[in-house]
Amino acid sequence: MIITRQKPLEEIKETLSRYKGVALIGCGGCVAFYQTGGTKQTKEMAAKLREAGVNVVALGVSNRQCYLCEEKEVADLSDAERIRKVARELEGFSKLEEAEAVLSLACGVGVQNLANILDMPVLPAQNTLFMGRRRVEGDFDLEQCIGCGNCILAFTGGICPVTRCAKSLMNGPCGGVFNGMCEVSKSRVSEHPVPCAWIEIYNKLKKQGRVDEMRKIRPPKDFTKAAHMRKVAWGL
Repeated sequence: MIITRQKPLEEIKETLSRYKGVALIGCGGCVAFYQTGGTKQTKEMAAKLREAGVNVVALGVSNRQCYLCEEKEVADLSDAERIRKVARELEGFSKLEEAEAVLSLACGVGVQNLANILDMPVLPAQNTLFMGRRRVEGDFDLEQCIGCGNCILAFTGGICPVTRCAKSLMNGPCGGVFNGMCEVSKSRVSEHPVPCAWIEIYNKLKKQGRVDEMRKIRPPKDFTKAAHMRKVAWGL
């Protein structure tokens, strides 16, 4: 899932201060699942902004903002026609045409997709952090994937050293491992040290009877596939 965190209210108010009317658009995808930009949060944001004097003229929630219309569907439409088309795609949405700007509660992908469709300013209400999961203990999010374009999870027991190792080491643990714990994780992700990713990889492979995966010599990981910007040619 794409993990987001809501921006401070003061920062959001500052970005909206020049606009007389604002529309709020939430997202029913990843941010709704993680309770940062769904219907509930969109309504709460509207209430906070109105209390702060922001003129919220409309609010609604898309199924997924990253899927909200395709560029080819709106390429030949006027500004007014684009606004009406977007409004039809939103749950419980109206009066989008009265807005001077849109505040998106989606991730950065949703914000950019909406900005490609509409000519009015589209502003983010969220900071997009990473792709990850919610841990049960402590109820916090843990980075799992950076979309590096060359997945090696088949050889590492389903544990990604690119994200789980603080140094993204590809050939085993560094010299700073102490009692199986990462030497820098305490300052980065937790009040307490977390296990070394490569120790966890070894233990998982050992449990599965696949330690031989660590003995194989593999080509260096091609990090050029993570260079920006990237695109995928589907069907090739």
